[in-house]
Amino acid sequence: MMFLNTARYRDDHEQIRSPNPDMAPPSDTLGTFASHTLEAQASVVLPDRIDSKFLMPLELLPKVLATLDQEYTVLESGGTRVFTYENTYLDTPQWHYYLDHHNGKLTRHKYRYRRYRETDVSFLETKLKTNTQRTVKKRARWPSPEANEVVGALSLQAQLYVNYRRVTFWCNSIQERLTMDFDLRFSRPGSETFTYILDYFVTEQKCESRVGGSPFARFVRKHSYLPVSLSKYCIGACMTDRNGTLKKNRFKPMLRRLPVQQIELAA
Repeated sequence: MMFLNTARYRDDHEQIRSPNPDMAPPSDTLGTFASHTLEAQASVVLPDRIDSKFLMPLELLPKVLATLDQEYTVLESGGTRVFTYENTYLDTPQWHYYLDHHNGKLTRHKYRYRRYRETDVSFLETKLKTNTQRTVKKRARWPSPEANEVVGALSLQAQLYVNYRRVTFWCNSIQERLTMDFDLRFSRPGSETFTYILDYFVTEQKCESRVGGSPFARFVRKHSYLPVSLSKYCIGACMTDRNGTLKKNRFKPMLRRLPVQQIELAA
């Protein structure tokens, strides 16, 4: 089985999250939503789907939530509606999979170890972006024999930490899932700092086919928000590239849009 230093990843993510750990929409802003369970959400799997991402200012959040209130439910587990995601991205020492994305390779992979902080459940995952712009996701519980099938014989190492707070909405009638990611933080193993994005959140629409008539789709059209190309892995790799060794030209337009701040980690 591939070796992952999961104890170190967990400790490093705790350090990244420790300053202002609960930066996200307060739970009372979600109180008007009916909820659904993790089991109900898991019963409708979207492993082969279309993903569309939208970068939105935090000041727009109340209007977005008001749009979703009547037709969407929010994921709730153990009384919690805002969850912390600890993603550790795996790549070769030469950043092979990052460069595939940067260079515009049409069929490309990303590999990551993901831990859900509140439940302490972990998965090893791969995401394949096809040449038809569909996302195919595979994952297996870590540790498990099935996890070997996710990465095969690849030799990968931890290259980037991406830590954020997520709220998940579900519109059961049209099989549309929305995730909203807040307070995105990026760091590298061994780094003494992390970088986080100010004043914006990322909404991702996930569905089997394009849903042009959903309340969310109508909202983004009304407010002239277009889907953006935004890979948290690639953007985070650029933001934490202190030595300037990574190619970044493909991502510079997005990097210029994002206000960020760098914070020193506690000793």
